[in-house]
Amino acid sequence: MKKQKLMSILLAALMLSALFAACGGGKDDAAEIPQETAADETTAETAEEDIVYKADIPEDADFDGYNFRFLHWFNTGWEERINKDLVAEEMNGDFLNDAVYERNRNVEELLNIKITSQLEELGAIGGKVQKAVSAGDDAWDAVYIRLYETPTYLSGGIFMNYHDIPTLDLSAPWWDQSAVEQLSIDHQLYLIASDINVIDKNATAGMAFNKSYAESYGLPDLYSLVKDGKWTLDKTEELYQNAARDLDGDGEMGIHDQYGFLSKADAMTFFFHGAGGRFITKDENDLPVFSFPTEKNFSVTIDIIEMTTDYDIYFNQHVYGTSVVSDQAYTRMFENGQGLFFLLRLDDIEFMRASETDFGVLPIPKYTEEQEIYYSTVSQHTCGLMSIPLTISDPSRDGIILEALAAESKNLVQPAYYEVNLQGKYTRDNESGEMLEIILANRVYDLGCIYSFGDFANQYQGMTLKKNPDIASLTAKYESKVTAAIDKVVAQYQELSG
Repeated sequence: MKKQKLMSILLAALMLSALFAACGGGKDDAAEIPQETAADETTAETAEEDIVYKADIPEDADFDGYNFRFLHWFNTGWEERINKDLVAEEMNGDFLNDAVYERNRNVEELLNIKITSQLEELGAIGGKVQKAVSAGDDAWDAVYIRLYETPTYLSGGIFMNYHDIPTLDLSAPWWDQSAVEQLSIDHQLYLIASDINVIDKNATAGMAFNKSYAESYGLPDLYSLVKDGKWTLDKTEELYQNAARDLDGDGEMGIHDQYGFLSKADAMTFFFHGAGGRFITKDENDLPVFSFPTEKNFSVTIDIIEMTTDYDIYFNQHVYGTSVVSDQAYTRMFENGQGLFFLLRLDDIEFMRASETDFGVLPIPKYTEEQEIYYSTVSQHTCGLMSIPLTISDPSRDGIILEALAAESKNLVQPAYYEVNLQGKYTRDNESGEMLEIILANRVYDLGCIYSFGDFANQYQGMTLKKNPDIASLTAKYESKVTAAIDKVVAQYQELSG
């Protein structure tokens, strides 16, 4: 019964995704929803309930008790972000834990394997993997280095190209197609996101809003703005202009006061990606290109800087120094009712589960209404993606295991995450569940952030701390460094391909 319940939840999520992802939650899609009849919904639900995702596994697949070994990063002090999606020791009543447990037991029984996981400190994991592979040691089947550290190792010849694993079908729906497309270089793919994991979903950018303030300030229905395609940067800024309050009465705005928007420096990147911008795109040969220098990107950047440096109404946590940053003051401020809007990664929703503030969830705004899609950054700071060490003894076997795990994750783990662990347990309304579908439908893996070519992405993000709108000068200063860094990485990839 539990598996059937989770499957029903997944199918509801898929139906929402079909409605909103196709045009980024645009007006035309929203207009069609009321036209569906009860009979149509019943027929669709009946048809969808028959869907069970199943990988194309050889009927005689039996791996004789093989121990499939995951290695995953963790960071001391980030215990709340410790990996929860690879293994579960027992059922404990938590939806996500129990879905992971059931998924693993199903795959273990199907393929006669054992699934285990090991954690390693993020500062040591990359070197440990590199040392093992260099020594020819088949120590792990799949590893997760934090995305921020990963580029150091990607071009070092220690990982398998996913396209060379014959038993993987990267076009299958349990592999994140945005990751498949955006993370390759020279048609070589050493990182991937999939339905096996939720940590990359947790690292995805979004926003929250204080529902009580939205009502008291007479804001329009924000969910309708999103679904009608009218949720833009300008609209966001317009709505929070009058929400700041000097609560302590000292005549100055500080961490004890109320703001229209609570944020941190990541907003520069999140808003830029949300506006459809990219630091790096790829050419027809799948090679990275520094595509930032355009009139539109300059215009978008100036607007973002002006928005995020109006410190009387827009709180930027990083402006207040390391003590405030390390204490995550802006999160507590939102929980305490000190902000109308709040920038978040999706794991913040879980962290705020004890908050007394009634909040809803929104995607990062678009730049204009004409932009069809809402885009969401996947932060390189709080997630890792899966890589396969070059020394695995049987790539075909591991491909079969990963296909089975990913497909069963789509049946069990993702429903538990999307609809139960988030919508039902932490967010406060059904509409926020719809917003989560929109947020996760079009995720951005910008190679300019992941590789930090020429350090441009970091410098860009820091502009909000300097109140410096001269993006043209910054681009001119760093363009040659970016190009040189790209050329170096491309040469390393081309050497790997022979």
